[in-house]
Amino acid sequence: MSDNGFALRRALLPDFPTWIVCTLVFFIGAPSMAATITLFCMDHDCSDSPPTVSWAATHWPGRAVFTPGFNITGFCSVIAWWASSQLFRLMQLVVEQGDMVACSIPGTKLLAVSRLLGVVSVVCGGASGGLLIALSTITLNDSQWGHTICTQLFFSTQLAAVVFHAAGLLILRKIASPRNDTFKFLCGVWEDLRLLNALAQVLLSLGLVICFIVVNEYADIGIPISKHFYSLVEFGECVLALSSGLLIGLQVRQCRRLAFKNQ
Repeated sequence: MSDNGFALRRALLPDFPTWIVCTLVFFIGAPSMAATITLFCMDHDCSDSPPTVSWAATHWPGRAVFTPGFNITGFCSVIAWWASSQLFRLMQLVVEQGDMVACSIPGTKLLAVSRLLGVVSVVCGGASGGLLIALSTITLNDSQWGHTICTQLFFSTQLAAVVFHAAGLLILRKIASPRNDTFKFLCGVWEDLRLLNALAQVLLSLGLVICFIVVNEYADIGIPISKHFYSLVEFGECVLALSSGLLIGLQVRQCRRLAFKNQ
């Protein structure tokens, strides 16, 4: 890999340990969410009606943990998606400057589509981080419906961010030369894990919608779903969404370590 490539990588990924901030999305967000539900159940009977994250976060003492925890998580999530956009921008430059595989659609047009998808992805990702901060504010106002709506918007923007990123990456992989080692290096194993994460989020989001419809009796679709199962699906969807920041952070860490090691 050329010295110019490593210089460019240094320019796009600052010396500040961004990867640590990215991983805090998971390492602060997930424990805060688990503690919120645990504290709620310690103060209420959850054996027959387990709480959703939205419901637990609007009650003391759960929101005493949720509010500061998700303020930090939301801020770190915005940083994580910014770091993701820098990596994606670098991948696009590497593909553009290297040989591109001939396709029925010109590579320059596919590259432009990939850029657009990358922009949409980071905008949605940044919005999802902002919504986490908004969730904390709404929680303090005891707004259950507001909290529920904001939670669903978070799931939607987070899902859009990972799906658009995955689509943009698949386009880059389609046009990148098999001999482009720099592109392969930037992707590493982390982009494969992010693709799997995106797929899992899509499937769980569909499951969450079905659970929401059945549990709230909006429609009878013939699937027996308990409130406990609904609570588990929502918790799993939250963990998957928060793990996006962890994967971005580890990817940034690997790229920086190898870049400085081999420059």
